[in-house]
Amino acid sequence: MRSINVLTVVAAMCFAAGVLAAPPKSYTIDHEIKFEPGDPKWTARLRNTAAVGDLVDYEYMIALEDLNDDQKPEVIVMASSSDFCGSGGCRMVVLEDRGSGRLNPILQQYVTPPLAVTREKQGGYRLLAISNGKGGIEIADRPGAPMHGKPLVW
Repeated sequence: MRSINVLTVVAAMCFAAGVLAAPPKSYTIDHEIKFEPGDPKWTARLRNTAAVGDLVDYEYMIALEDLNDDQKPEVIVMASSSDFCGSGGCRMVVLEDRGSGRLNPILQQYVTPPLAVTREKQGGYRLLAISNGKGGIEIADRPGAPMHGKPLVW
C-alpha cells in the first residue's frame, strides 16, 4: 500500500512539473506541409545520415519545418518510391540539427500524405498529423490496428 502512495505522489509531482504531460484531447491543424522532390544537394548531405541513407537512393520528398520553435527547421524526409511505401504508408523520418550540421532522427513513422503540422506540442515539438484535406485530421479506420478509431497524430 505504501509503495502505491509513493508512486502516486511521484507521478503527481512529475505531472505538475510537466514531465508526464497528458496528450491533448483534440488536435488542430496549423498548416499542411509542402514537400519538394529531393535534389542532389540534399541527397549528398542525407546519404551519410544512417536513418535515411538508404531512402535517399530512391525517389523522396523533403520539407523544412521548425517544429520546436528554436528558429532552426527540422528536416522531414518522406519516401515516394514503392521501395519504401506500402499499405501502411510511406516511410517518413524527421531529423533535427543538434549542432555541427549532423542530423539526428527524432521521429520515424509510416504515413500517408498529406501531412500537416498541428498547433499542439508534446515534449516541446509540434505534433505531425495526417490531414484529411479538409482542414481536419484523418482517423485510423483499419479494424484491429493499434490506432483504430484514433486521430493519426505523432
